[in-house]
Amino acid sequence: MSQPALNLDAALEAFGRELPGRRTAKERRAGGMAVAVLREFLVDYAGLGAAEELRAADVQELMLDSILRDPDATPAAAAELAATLAQFAVWAARQPGFCVADEVPPLIERLRDDVPRVLTAASALQAGLVGEGETGGAIEITDEKGIVLGSLAAGVGRILRPRTIDYRRSEEDWFLVERIEGDQLTLQSVTGGYLGEGARGPVPVPAEAAEALRPGDVLLAEIAPAGDGWELINLVAAYPGGYGWPPRARQDSK
Repeated sequence: MSQPALNLDAALEAFGRELPGRRTAKERRAGGMAVAVLREFLVDYAGLGAAEELRAADVQELMLDSILRDPDATPAAAAELAATLAQFAVWAARQPGFCVADEVPPLIERLRDDVPRVLTAASALQAGLVGEGETGGAIEITDEKGIVLGSLAAGVGRILRPRTIDYRRSEEDWFLVERIEGDQLTLQSVTGGYLGEGARGPVPVPAEAAEALRPGDVLLAEIAPAGDGWELINLVAAYPGGYGWPPRARQDSK
């Protein structure tokens, strides 16, 4: 006799009551909050409550499209959500009447590392941005005549010279992180790559960002020439490489 189907809504509800492996009150509270986020996205937002399968596309959309775009998301919260999602996938695969696609568990394992890592990088990059004519609360550096030469931003660890940035020649696009050398990036514009243009660099970034980023990661950003290199002047989004980002590249590959 076949087992009745179990839909995603009911599976998440049952998993939230059980929370296997969560023994302490703190662990169960964190797990419960993560399950609530999963239900909010998968059931309420994506409308997948009646689905009888957890698919890789839905997992990727949750972690890359929703979490990475959430301005309140933190690396710790993303790690907890991914860990809970991994536990749910294992639990759900054992339930009669529910299916977990074969590619879901290895995908979640990748996302458990990549999403918190990229959130860390994005936060550090945002902290190191320099606005036009601004120094972000930095300490001005002057010569003996009082002429401002540049500024030193606390926590950034490099000298910022906003007056040397050529904002008129700024470029805004999806940029692939081509190389990372110390605290400097080499970025390839996706559009520029189609047009045969070379990579842009060096682009100095905070050390924390350079440590978190990997070649192949993608930044939706604005950069501008600055002296012998380029300066990151705006960051809209950051994504880990290897998932078909940026969206333009995904569409072109279909």
